Amino acid sequence: VVLILLIAIVIILIRRNGNHSADASGQIVYEENSRRPSGADSASKGESSMNPSEKQAENGSNGASGENASGEEASASKANASGSDGSADPSGTSTSAAGESSAASDESAAAQQESSPGVPVIELSCGASFPQDIQIMVLSGYAISSLEELEQFPNLIQVDVRDTLVSSEAFAAYKAAHPQVELIGYSHSEYTVVEQDVTWDQAKALAEQAGGHLATLSDASELDLIIAQCQNMDLHYVWLGGYSDENRNWYWVTGEPWQDPGRWYPGEPTYIDEDGATENRLCLWNINEKGWTLNDQRNDLTGFNIVQGHLAYVIERETQSGIR
Repeated sequence: VVLILLIAIVIILIRRNGNHSADASGQIVYEENSRRPSGADSASKGESSMNPSEKQAENGSNGASGENASGEEASASKANASGSDGSADPSGTSTSAAGESSAASDESAAAQQESSPGVPVIELSCGASFPQDIQIMVLSGYAISSLEELEQFPNLIQVDVRDTLVSSEAFAAYKAAHPQVELIGYSHSEYTVVEQDVTWDQAKALAEQAGGHLATLSDASELDLIIAQCQNMDLHYVWLGGYSDENRNWYWVTGEPWQDPGRWYPGEPTYIDEDGATENRLCLWNINEKGWTLNDQRNDLTGFNIVQGHLAYVIERETQSGIR
């Protein structure tokens, strides 16, 4: 009974001075009016209990933390922005790849049109205007059919004539008169298959005498056009305008960059025949169920009975520059 009375007295004293209880971590949590304060209340009470110097120290700490968080957030945002399509230059500036490409394109176009002070601007019959001192000229898309007007631009080093009406004759004439100027443009070509038992060297000479050259291939579609013409002819071997050197590098007779046409017969090119003869001439052949494929052959096949009467070469003539 005495023990119970003592406990009751202790409880009454505690209630008078304010209740307290222990949370799960063992820390004492004080309550008023049997209500647990909210976080805002706690923060407010904590601040009210601080002296001015403590408040100033905490504010400085919070400010630093805020600045760090803001800096980190900005850095992360910057990294995300540059990581996807940009990069930082040496000065630390983030640049967009697309922006650089666009800027480069704009600068190129501007360089093409701009001229030095006092340099006259010349208008061509097709409607395009260029400064007289221009070096790189883009005529793509203009209805220009002659290049004679370009004589007015002495500093030209490159002219783009894609998608124009410039004839192959005008193209060749200007190129011959101005070898220092690079003419860029695709050619509309016509192909003629000539059935004749000749060597590759002879076929090359005959094609040039006919106003063209042995056919070259810039893509698979050109090979398809040639094969389509050969399909209904009794042919097995057809000379094309490719050849290789002793280092097994391939070239086109026109001097245009070599583009490997693919579609080689399995295991080809071998560069050496079974009898040891050098094979360095490009040939389109059709000898079995594999159909038309490419092979390297010796220069002269006319002595083989299996070839005689089934040999031809392809003349390519460029009739109009521009996109086909």
